[in-house]
Amino acid sequence: MTEFGEIRPVRADTGELSEMILNLIFNAIDAMPEGGTIAISTKPGNDDGFVSLTVSDTGTGMDEETRRRVFEPFFTTKVDVGSGLGLSTAYGWVTRSGGTMEVESEVGSGTTFTVRLAVFEEAEVEKRRESDPGPPVRSGRILLVDDDVMTCEVLQSFLSKKHTVVIVHNGQDALQAFTPGPFDVALIDLGIPTVPGDKVARELRERDPALAAVLVTGWVLEEDDDRLMSFDLHLQKPILGPDLEKIVAQAIALHDSRT
Repeated sequence: MTEFGEIRPVRADTGELSEMILNLIFNAIDAMPEGGTIAISTKPGNDDGFVSLTVSDTGTGMDEETRRRVFEPFFTTKVDVGSGLGLSTAYGWVTRSGGTMEVESEVGSGTTFTVRLAVFEEAEVEKRRESDPGPPVRSGRILLVDDDVMTCEVLQSFLSKKHTVVIVHNGQDALQAFTPGPFDVALIDLGIPTVPGDKVARELRERDPALAAVLVTGWVLEEDDDRLMSFDLHLQKPILGPDLEKIVAQAIALHDSRT
C-alpha cells in the first residue's frame, strides 16, 4: 500500500537512497512470516527543510529492548543471519546525509520507520560554489568504476559537461579497460564486484604513477583503514555537485603535478 505526497528533491545519493528503502522493505517482510501489509508513504514536511518517508508493517513488532538496539551494528533477531548490518548501514547513511531515522513499534502491533531527509536546495549549492570555488580545472579524462548504474548516470551527467567519462561496473573490467596515459583520474567505488576497489586503485596506480585515484564510497572508514592507502583522495557519498567538482579539480591538478 502506498501514499506518495508531492515532495521536493532531497539531498541524497540515489544508489544509497534506494538501498536504504530496500533495507526497510526487507525488514518489514521479515517481520511478517504469516503475511501482512506494508505501507509506504511520503510527506512534504512543514516548511522546515525536510521531507519524510515512512515504511510501516503489520508484523510481529518489537519489544522495547529490541527497538532501542535495532540500529546497532550486527544486532539482529533473525535466525538466518546475513551481515547484520542492514538497518545499521541505512541509519548511518541517513544521519550522514543530515537526516534522521526513528522507529516506533510494539509487540503484536507492527512497526513504523520514519525517515526525514533534507531538501536539496539549488541556492545552497550555488552559495557553496561561490564561497569555495576551488582551483581552476581543465577538461580531464576520467575512469568511473561503480556497480550502481543510477549513481554512474548521475555522476556522468554532471561530469560530462566538462570532462570525458568512461564507465565500467566491476573491478575486472576496469583493469582490462585501463592502459597508462589516456586517463587523468579514476573515481572508484570500494565495494565493486570481481575485484575490490582498493586493489583496482593500487593496480592502476602501479601501471600509471601519474594517475590520481579517488575513493568514492558510502562506507565510513576509520582513518587507519589500510584500504585508504590505495587512494589519493576520498569523496564520501552522498555526493553534492560542488564536492565532486572540487575533488575532481584537485585530482586533475595532482595528476598534472606528477607528469
